[in-house]
Amino acid sequence: MTAMAVVLAACMPATRPAPTVVVRGPTDTGRAATTLPPAPRDPLQDEILADGVVTPAEMERALLAVVECVRDAGFSAELIEFDPAGSWGLEVSGGTEAGTDQAEARWQYCSVSLTSEVETVFMRDHVPSEADRAQQEAAVVACVRALGYEVDDLGSIGRLHAALLDEGNTGAADAIVDCTVDP
Repeated sequence: MTAMAVVLAACMPATRPAPTVVVRGPTDTGRAATTLPPAPRDPLQDEILADGVVTPAEMERALLAVVECVRDAGFSAELIEFDPAGSWGLEVSGGTEAGTDQAEARWQYCSVSLTSEVETVFMRDHVPSEADRAQQEAAVVACVRALGYEVDDLGSIGRLHAALLDEGNTGAADAIVDCTVDP
């Protein structure tokens, strides 16, 4: 999941330091830690978890609540991808590097409040086993190669996709998306 970064330290009394949350994207960007108050558990999690099961629709609902939470703080946020097999992407921005650091911290705060336990239950029930995931990843890499792209087997579709985008190889990155849908 891609994360871009809120300073809510103004909500904390000046006499005691606020807890520190370090927010990182898929790779360590070297950004400084952002200080914000602890995230309270939102009642939405209790509602979703009431029956002990988290459906794909409920997981998506929780993720959309995170998007709204980030937007309510004045930042840009979109759910850009949702795959019920256990992957999703949220794009968060603050307009500038400093603003994006703040937006990323707000995303972290909202995620803890709205999805932390929901995500745990969802992943437990809907994400394939390591063996199934390895088989799927091998099929995707074979599909991308069959389309004529040279790609390394990095052991993870997400890491391979990110590496290809970093290299500027958008054709192969797009092929990964296509092959993931229909290997």
